[in-house]
Amino acid sequence: MIQRRRFHALLAAAVGAAARPAAAQRTTKLEGFTFPGEITVAGTTLLLNGVGLRQVAWLKGYAAGLYLTRKAATQDDALAAPGPKRVSMRMLIDGPSEEFAKAFVRGVNRNAAPDKRDAIQERVQTFDAIVRRIGPIRKGDLIEVEWRPGDIVIDVGAWH
Repeated sequence: MIQRRRFHALLAAAVGAAARPAAAQRTTKLEGFTFPGEITVAGTTLLLNGVGLRQVAWLKGYAAGLYLTRKAATQDDALAAPGPKRVSMRMLIDGPSEEFAKAFVRGVNRNAAPDKRDAIQERVQTFDAIVRRIGPIRKGDLIEVEWRPGDIVIDVGAWH
C-alpha cells in the first residue's frame, strides 16, 4: 500500500487518498473505471501498485492508479523504484479545468517535502498551464502523468 504523502511530489498529489494495493497482472476497478494490472511506458513494463480516490468531504474528484516497475510497500520503496512511473487519473466530476489545476497544485505543495517543492515548481507550472488550456473537465476524462528519468510527460488523452 502506498502512503499518500511524500511519494514524488507530482505522483503523491495525484494518488491523493487511501491507495489500495492491486494484484499483479489483474485489472482493478474503482468508481466504475478499470485500471489494467500492467502497462508499458517507454518500453518498460509497469505494474499497478495501487489505486486511490481523491475526495474532499463527500465530493469525489478523481480515481487514480499508480504504476511502478516493481511493487512498493512504502513511500521510500516507491521513490527507489527504477525507471518510469505513471499516475492515471479518471475524473469523477464535471467542472472547470482551472479548479482542478488549482486543487492539484495545492495538493502537490501540501504533499511535497520542502526540499523537493522548489525543484519541481517548473514542472508543476507546466502541468497547471496544460490543464487550464483544455477546457471544462467532464466525468470520465483521463489525465496521465508519467515520470521518465529526466522528464515529465503529461497526457490529457480521452478528453471529451
